[in-house]
Amino acid sequence: MSGFLRVFCKKAHVSVAFRRGPLSKLVAVLVDGQKLDAKQYTAASGSTIITLAADYVQTLATGEHTLTVRYTARSEEGVWGPCPQSRGLGD
Repeated sequence: MSGFLRVFCKKAHVSVAFRRGPLSKLVAVLVDGQKLDAKQYTAASGSTIITLAADYVQTLATGEHTLTVRYTARSEEGVWGPCPQSRGLGD
């Protein structure tokens, strides 16, 4: 997955950490090409760590999804699948 450092699953939360792209240059977060509202995720520094809101994750259909993080000069993208409800890391 280009740009991804890790995908963490904990219950219904999905966190994605990127190797490149400082938080100060973040422009938008998209899932499956749809721009997310700020209430659907949080962003923190440490390169860039995006955490999708649990209530948003629960609305996604089962299967793979494309997460795109847009920065001022480029975009980073990767594919991830929802975490299993009973087997997510940190349950």
